[in-house]
Amino acid sequence: MNFYHANDFGVFAAKNKFVIVIKGNMYGPFPNEKWMWEKILKLFEE
Repeated sequence: MNFYHANDFGVFAAKNKFVIVIKGNMYGPFPNEKWMWEKILKLFEE
């Protein structure tokens, strides 16, 4: 699994949902918790 960092991406779309990556944290329609990263990043796996 690839992890995306703020210095790599600013804003990118995940299945009609926008996830904003700021300072290595994910903000959006998800709780801002590190364990959520896997669930969030799975949206980008096609």
